Amino acid sequence: MRNPTVNRRGFTLLELMVVIGIIVLLVGMLLPVISKVRQSAHAANTQQEIASLTAAIEHYHQLYNAYPGPYSNDDVILGVKLLGASEIPGDPKKITMSENLVLGLSGGLALDASNSNKVTFYSNLVGTGPKTLVVGGRQGKPILESALDLSDGTTKVPGMDDSIVPEFMDRFPDRLPILYLRARSSATGVCSVNNQDQSNANAALNAQYDLNQFITYTSANAAYGLQKADVWVPLDSPTPPTAPYNALIFLMDPALHGASNAVGTPRQKDGYILISAGKDRLYGTDDDICNFGSLK
Repeated sequence: MRNPTVNRRGFTLLELMVVIGIIVLLVGMLLPVISKVRQSAHAANTQQEIASLTAAIEHYHQLYNAYPGPYSNDDVILGVKLLGASEIPGDPKKITMSENLVLGLSGGLALDASNSNKVTFYSNLVGTGPKTLVVGGRQGKPILESALDLSDGTTKVPGMDDSIVPEFMDRFPDRLPILYLRARSSATGVCSVNNQDQSNANAALNAQYDLNQFITYTSANAAYGLQKADVWVPLDSPTPPTAPYNALIFLMDPALHGASNAVGTPRQKDGYILISAGKDRLYGTDDDICNFGSLK
């Protein structure tokens, strides 16, 4: 008995084009969703990184009754320079507070016993523990031994004038330093520039925070924000500021604010602030990830 003939035919060109069009449409719909999921994952990982740094900083504070960093606030504000192992002698770069955090939690400094003014950074000393800037001074155990989350000291945003000491980096693909601001305990003002009141360049200001702690990173690009600190404008005002925001929005407690950097209560009073640039990779915008929580 003969099998009945089965008619077989392939897709027509029109049918293939319809199928391909549907696939392209679905891919186009899925790509933004996948991108958002990835960005959310990077943000969550960065929040975890900041939480880990917060725990390490608090542990340091329990041990030493101070917040980490061998260089004083004035050393950082006034632009103290470091003679690094691979820096050009005579042209060393400035220490930032974010680099100071690495030196305080992980170490990396070596002192010349014959010259107390010669402080050198060696990458192989990162993870050996924080060291004081006094010849013969003590060296503590590292709070964070791993250097996996550090920059290599050479990957910089164009224009950065910082030293070869690495920074703790956030967890986004195009990694940027996590800003570390250490308060000057008991100071009455909020934020200064070179210890000066920005609204009066001739007036010294006893402020908790100073732009020189972090402006090396945020002034490399004018859009990075966190540069001005003269007048506080609330985000919910009738004419709210636009991002990137004035530094005081990050540095002044919105519930206890004043009219300028000379008055008001700083966030994290007598403590410290950690800031990541967030999803948009710009410091000074709504999506910045901070240890004090949401900006708004």
